[in-house]
Amino acid sequence: MYCPECRSEYRDGFTECADCQIGLVAELAPPLADNEVEAVPVYSTSDEATCALVQSILGAAGIEHFTTNQQAQDLFGLGRIGGYNPLVGPVQILVANDRSEEAIQLIKEAVSTNAEEV
Repeated sequence: MYCPECRSEYRDGFTECADCQIGLVAELAPPLADNEVEAVPVYSTSDEATCALVQSILGAAGIEHFTTNQQAQDLFGLGRIGGYNPLVGPVQILVANDRSEEAIQLIKEAVSTNAEEV
């Protein structure tokens, strides 16, 4: 068992890290390389216009971002049903973990409360 925060190893039977006070996991994710950053989802939508708006807002603020599922929406047989392809799900917009709070705040200020949030 391992602590996902400090990466300490524990014997079987332990369930929580004594230092970090969080639950242990059976396997650790590989550590990030020096030039890698952890990306987290900050917004999810099935609306193409809202996706473009959010990307524009993030770009104007200098927040690097990328999307998942955007290119795959029309690739699979069903196409878009109800705004997105049910095989791949809605488009998710991700940013670096250290800019996520700023990104979420900008998105909340610009997008109506009816939009889907992660």
